[in-house]
Amino acid sequence: MQIIDESAALLERIFHISDAPLYEESTRIDLNDIACSMSLEHWESTLDQLNVSNLTSTIVVHRAQFEATPRSIWLLYAASDEQLGKLFDKLNSETEQQAKNLPQPADMMVAISKKGPPQAFDALNRSKNTIGKR
Repeated sequence: MQIIDESAALLERIFHISDAPLYEESTRIDLNDIACSMSLEHWESTLDQLNVSNLTSTIVVHRAQFEATPRSIWLLYAASDEQLGKLFDKLNSETEQQAKNLPQPADMMVAISKKGPPQAFDALNRSKNTIGKR
């Protein structure tokens, strides 16, 4: 399908851009980089699943991508230093539980609407509304 091919070409260009060095070293930027990478990997997996007509798996992976995308924006613009610390600490049973207490995607969207770029919130909100109608 042409749209899948065009999406794959766009993804390839974004992967190329994301290979550039980070503009600063900080916990916030490092976590954002990881979250963005996860979203891009989910996008790539979505395309892979579409190419082999695994529609149920496509929906599941696409949902994971949608949740990773606002998380990456939330980490960059809205997460508190304490919340960032919960994600950056060495993984153990205590930090795993702390990470489970982070905001849910809907709460992240509210925070993005207040602290993030309006264009990012608008794009996420359009995607959420489009996904919710299907």
